[in-house]
Amino acid sequence: MSQHYGVRGSTGFRADTLAIVWNKHAAGLSARTKINPRLLILHFFMVFVYMEHLPISSSWSGQMAFMKHGNRKKYSKARFWKHARPIVAYLSEHIDELELTARDDPYNHGTGEMAVGAKEIVDTFPVKILSRDVKHQNPKYGAFVLKFQVMCTFTGRITRLSQANGGRVGDARIFDLEHDGTDHIILGDKAYIGSYMCLTAKKGRQPYHQRLRHKHMNKFRVRIEHTIGFIKQHGVFRRPKDWSRASLSFAASLVKIVTHCKSIEIKDRGGRYHGIGPWPH
Repeated sequence: MSQHYGVRGSTGFRADTLAIVWNKHAAGLSARTKINPRLLILHFFMVFVYMEHLPISSSWSGQMAFMKHGNRKKYSKARFWKHARPIVAYLSEHIDELELTARDDPYNHGTGEMAVGAKEIVDTFPVKILSRDVKHQNPKYGAFVLKFQVMCTFTGRITRLSQANGGRVGDARIFDLEHDGTDHIILGDKAYIGSYMCLTAKKGRQPYHQRLRHKHMNKFRVRIEHTIGFIKQHGVFRRPKDWSRASLSFAASLVKIVTHCKSIEIKDRGGRYHGIGPWPH
């Protein structure tokens, strides 16, 4: 079984996932951050471990006492943030692990495409933040949030992630802003009714045969919900006060890095689904 960085039953990131990211970006990180190479490895992995389960608390010094700097002083919170920010900023700019080409692979959508006429599934998910700006307030979630749109294939492989959007921006509006002009059908929920090339269920009372079709469509659409759930298993989403106080751009960067790393894990297992039908329980 692959080693995981995480505690309390959380999935974290697999050790081989971190190795893939490190091997691709080590040279660029060294040139960008100007950190001592020996410490750079430590800082890189601590960013991910922090994202998983190290809270900002009074016990910080005790938790980090095993880490020493060149002057033999304890690794302080301020020193961690000093090196974490440039690493997160660099990875956010350069990490590229989403599989846009997977949507054209017949293995990823063959059966599903014949069944519902789509190649991708789309949905939007919220991430709670500490901001009290009214443009981030969302009555549906009862919180201040950033909204991200994600798409996946019928085997659950992530193809696209949008930029961060305010909590008041509608799902259909985000879809229109992020649409890249592709001419294939995308499966979505009722929030996307009227969006270009987006297949959704109809609102209101429907005849029996139409309800059967909607039920069949939902067997596929639920796969984007499971993909979002897999992304949000990471501990960074459970403690917004630990990182959203830095800045909203920093919060958006963390979400992007987590999503791309989860994409590596899904790609490694060859997708989350096989064949046609609902998620097996």
